[in-house]
Amino acid sequence: MGKVARNVTSRQYPFSQIAETIKKGEQLKTVAMKFGLEEKLFQTDERRDWSLLGSQEQMVLEIST
Repeated sequence: MGKVARNVTSRQYPFSQIAETIKKGEQLKTVAMKFGLEEKLFQTDERRDWSLLGSQEQMVLEIST
């Protein structure tokens, strides 16, 4: 949701910008899947291993113990 919200700059037509941002993102995913580029294009936090703790989570554990 944060990625979509950052792309809204128009106060007059925010919903059309939201729709366009989502549409472009889905088009990019489709092309990446078609040509096998998921690994190269989507190495972001969306693909992280959620079983691992992040650095801030580790700090909280160290402080609380």
